[in-house]
Amino acid sequence: MMRIGLVNHYAVPPTAAGGTRHWDLASEWDLAGHEVVLLASSFNHFEQTSESKLAPRTQMGQRSALVALGGRPYEGNGIGRALGMLEFAWRVLRSRGYLSGVDVVIGSSPHPFAAVAAAMVARIRRVPFVYEVRDLWPQTLVDMGAMPPGSFMTRLLYLMERRTVRVASGLVYLPPEADRYFTEKGMELGRALHAPNSAPPFEGPKGQPAARVGEVLTEVENFQRSGVRVFCYAGTIGRANGLGPVVDAFLDRRVRDRAALVVCGDGPERAGLEARLPRDGNVIFAGHVSKSDAFRVVDGCDVALFHLLDAPVFKYGLSPNKLVDYLSIGKPILYAGPSVPNPTTGSGATIDAVPGVTSSMVDAVDTFIQMDEAHLRVMAAKARRHASEHYSTSAVAERYAKFLDDVVSGARRPAEARHSDTNRIMPAKKEAGSL
Repeated sequence: MMRIGLVNHYAVPPTAAGGTRHWDLASEWDLAGHEVVLLASSFNHFEQTSESKLAPRTQMGQRSALVALGGRPYEGNGIGRALGMLEFAWRVLRSRGYLSGVDVVIGSSPHPFAAVAAAMVARIRRVPFVYEVRDLWPQTLVDMGAMPPGSFMTRLLYLMERRTVRVASGLVYLPPEADRYFTEKGMELGRALHAPNSAPPFEGPKGQPAARVGEVLTEVENFQRSGVRVFCYAGTIGRANGLGPVVDAFLDRRVRDRAALVVCGDGPERAGLEARLPRDGNVIFAGHVSKSDAFRVVDGCDVALFHLLDAPVFKYGLSPNKLVDYLSIGKPILYAGPSVPNPTTGSGATIDAVPGVTSSMVDAVDTFIQMDEAHLRVMAAKARRHASEHYSTSAVAERYAKFLDDVVSGARRPAEARHSDTNRIMPAKKEAGSL
């Protein structure tokens, strides 16, 4: 059994807003007998409020825990966030005592500073380092227009990416063809594993929802009783998500009286979108909700919605956790994103639209409106089956653990060989010295 160190700046438990990939994986590894120490920031980037600060230590199973390191509060994605990234990396180095006795250290992107800090801790601990690439930074930022390609910071991030790949004993990547990205950049890959986002089986809502979520669910039920088909988007409301055309589609006269949209999440584009909405309209912004409550809302709606603007970097494929979650919950999906390999590929659970094109979104919404309940149920069953067969957390965790075991074993063999060589040489030196 292994003791696994995991560094992810943005990891959260299911009770908070954000991604729970590493919580879910760690819980599975704990059940299998491994011990996991997951280092994250106490400041929740997705909620950005001091009230949402994570507890210093949260158990993830019998042996494993999420340890929340201190994190400075900030708003938005500006200089405050950049300073928060650097501060977290420094805290990982200062808190390396939590990772004493580990067999391997995993450093997860998107931002490279956390991964670099994890690599440094692995070197100090003399254990292998595994680089987990969830997003291709800085390429995604460059292709989305968030960073100029020739700036100092961009060049620095490319350099960090290259060096981090080079020192890693193993590479784990989420985009289906990210290995091709690295080889095209001239980086040699050794051990590598595609471990996509995954989801445990959805067993229905548990516990009581937050007050705001309860209000949203009541509105959803009122829409449905009046014959309105309700769609739900769950995730960040940022530039790359491009929700402007989505909102415009639901305000279009062809569908606005027959369809409604619930948006769970927050981001820099939210205020501008809400300002365009008529009072008592058919678009509801629920704001920040925990992942468990987001699941509750998606489950209560008729159709899940995904929207992502296209960019060159997405030619290497997508693995958004929200798509896996939608499939696991068992929802038909309106997919408006790049035409590349993604978790819905081959599922039979989607109607596609062109991202950023309002008329295409309206056509897809109208198609769902005209579907009967039996057709929706068939699509829902296909979604659940596809998630179970291809994106089960237990299956992904098992493959991931086997990969880590191979990395650890591979690192031990050279060390054992060196130790064996030393044992053979030392007696001869002693004999020579005794003459």
